[in-house]
Amino acid sequence: MLEHNVTHFLDAPCGAMEWQKALLHHIQETQPINFVGVDIVSSVIENNKESFSNEKTWKFIWGDVSSMRIEDKYDLIMSRDVFFHLTFDKIMCAIKTFLIQKVNILLQLQIQAHRIIMRAIPGM
Repeated sequence: MLEHNVTHFLDAPCGAMEWQKALLHHIQETQPINFVGVDIVSSVIENNKESFSNEKTWKFIWGDVSSMRIEDKYDLIMSRDVFFHLTFDKIMCAIKTFLIQKVNILLQLQIQAHRIIMRAIPGM
C-alpha cells in the first residue's frame, strides 16, 4: 500500500478488523490514510465504530457490496471472503459497483482450502 501511495482505502466487507488495524497503524506511521470499512452485519459496524472511535480518519458504514453505491474515490478497494456468500448475479453487481469507481487497485481475496487466492486488478 505504501508503494502505491494508497491514501483512500475501502474494505468491503471489513469484518471485525482483526488484522486490518495493524496494517492501517503501520501505514499511518508513514503517511495519512482515509479508511472506510463496510459490512452487512450492523452489529459488526457498531462494534467497530466503538472500538476505533479514536481513529479520526477511519469510518465504518453498513452496506451490502452487491447493491451499495460508493460515493467517494478510492485508491484501493479490497473485497475479501465475500463472493462465496453471493449468487452469481450479486457477484456481478458487486464487481460493477467496484469498477465504476475507476479505482487504482481492486483487490479480491478468497481463502479456499487453506490457500489464499488473490486477484489484483491495477489501473482501473
